[in-house]
Amino acid sequence: MNFFSELSNEFLLEIFTSQLLVSSLLPVAPTGNNEPKQKVNLPAFAANAVKVFSNPLLERREISSFLKGKTGIYMFFNKVNGKFYIGSGVNMSQRVNYYFQKCYFKHNPNSIIGKAILKYGMENFCLVILEFCNKEELLSRETHFISTSNSAYNILKEAGNLSGYKHKLESILKIGKASLGRRHLPEIRARISETQKSRLENLRPLGFAVSVLDLVNNNTTEYLSIAQAAKELGLNPSSISKRMNKGITSAFKGRYVITVKGS
Repeated sequence: MNFFSELSNEFLLEIFTSQLLVSSLLPVAPTGNNEPKQKVNLPAFAANAVKVFSNPLLERREISSFLKGKTGIYMFFNKVNGKFYIGSGVNMSQRVNYYFQKCYFKHNPNSIIGKAILKYGMENFCLVILEFCNKEELLSRETHFISTSNSAYNILKEAGNLSGYKHKLESILKIGKASLGRRHLPEIRARISETQKSRLENLRPLGFAVSVLDLVNNNTTEYLSIAQAAKELGLNPSSISKRMNKGITSAFKGRYVITVKGS
């Protein structure tokens, strides 16, 4: 009897699943097999941390279980240079899990902590759960840890503070408010009108303007697009498009002389 035939289907499935899990993780920098475990000297403010995961890459499943349904503050600590990043999450399990996903760093290329993890490898970081708290005090607690520490990987020194964007929005609102009720001279209004028309023409995604001469009543009508002209005339847009592509200039159905502008 072959050795593999004696293995249960459940055991083989477990091996296969484990291989898939490993392949989805962040790449691990090569290290010596006999390298002793590195002692981690955490900052003083982390002395009363809830829990420290010294090798998050190998403790991922335990981390997910431990943080499930929890709200609080966490820290990624670089064991090589002592730099760290402080973050928070209403759903900590989901939030921390982002750092194990390759796609997260792809969609956040400017993340400082992301660049650091890719450079040093997750195995050179430890995950520190600083504290659990309720949702209402989450930002204030995160701000406390960031402002009272020297975090090299945190851009903002206040949690949730996007002051640059806030000031920009306030400036826009002030300009808009100051413009209310303002009247322009006729020549200025005409210039603005032409500018807006030009913008609309550049933004129009529907294609070409259409001119239609009705030989029955000798009227010419302008349309913004082939679709609009076809709708008004009760025609199929593809009929007009085919005539344009083939360069047909004769009257359509003996009545409509259709000219597609810009074609």
